Amino acid sequence: MGAADGDRRLDDVVAGALVNGVLPWLLACAPDTGDTAEALDDISFLSAPGPYGVGHSQREVTYDDVTGSARTLRTSVWYPTHVDAGFAATYWQGAFTSAVAFEDVEPAVDAEFPTVAFSHGSQGYAEAASFLAEHLASHGYYVLAPDHTGNTTLDGSSRDTAIYLQRPGDLTAVVDALFSGQLVPEPRPTGDVVAVGHSFGGYGAYALSGAAYDVPSIDATCAAGGSESICTSWDGTWSALFSAGAYDDRVAAVVAMAPGDFWLLGADHVAALPVPALLMTGEHDPERNADGPAYAAASARAGGHWVDIAGGAHNTFIDVAGSMSDGQTLDAAVGHRIVRTYVLAHAEHQLGRGRYDRVLEGTDAVDPAATAK
Repeated sequence: MGAADGDRRLDDVVAGALVNGVLPWLLACAPDTGDTAEALDDISFLSAPGPYGVGHSQREVTYDDVTGSARTLRTSVWYPTHVDAGFAATYWQGAFTSAVAFEDVEPAVDAEFPTVAFSHGSQGYAEAASFLAEHLASHGYYVLAPDHTGNTTLDGSSRDTAIYLQRPGDLTAVVDALFSGQLVPEPRPTGDVVAVGHSFGGYGAYALSGAAYDVPSIDATCAAGGSESICTSWDGTWSALFSAGAYDDRVAAVVAMAPGDFWLLGADHVAALPVPALLMTGEHDPERNADGPAYAAASARAGGHWVDIAGGAHNTFIDVAGSMSDGQTLDAAVGHRIVRTYVLAHAEHQLGRGRYDRVLEGTDAVDPAATAK
């Protein structure tokens, strides 16, 4: 890290701590050791807003999906900016207004930035985790989040075979659009992509990151009359398409939050991931006990980490945390701080933008509610 980067990071840490009113107390109470100071510095840096302002735009991306059919995605884009004023960004047809992001302001072009591709859960929407997208953009990331057409809040709850391949394909399409200049003026992406997904999107993020589908298991399940939605139109054509997979070799790291559908990939395929995974689960989420341990064990074989949040639930990882009667007992703001801290730590660590192994392994505690290993 160069001197300028070090100065920027120190300034951000101090500013974030002062805003929260905790720096004087921590300095007075912490033991006078380099390790403690470094841990405080790392966690404060990761949890506080970064040095950039946040710009936001909404665009449409159209591409041909795996069947050759044209598919159009409403897409939200967050990006670093040096602009600190403007019209407040609005999300999901104007239903929500951001407190930090500004709509269609000029993007920063003084550096190259890595990319995060975010996949919302089933019946979600592009900006479902805007708190996380804004945080990552402030730390120098392009964040791309498409509506998964046919599987959004405005659609029904049914899924069909195609959506299981279309969703990771949607992420590849929006990354292509960024790199080709369709989403941000004068984009300067590094070429590195971090795949992040919640729920159904978490499963899709694994597939995008190189976990092959367990096609023989899907074949057998559907041939036996399985009621799973992937069997809706499953036949030999789909078997061949799924065998080709959804891997995008630009992905350098993956974060899966409350994922399900482990059986569609299988332990050996998840364990063969070519990139490190961060699995995040919540205590009261049914997926945590259903598929969480299997994902954790398989991801660990590939060098991944697992963060489990006490009091958390299925929606701890999105904006509506604590308001959906899903059993969450943790304060939503605490959960959001945990999520943004670990996601940024994983991205920065895997992309070589910082060393956060002590945070990811649980040596340096982010919050009493979070167990990392």
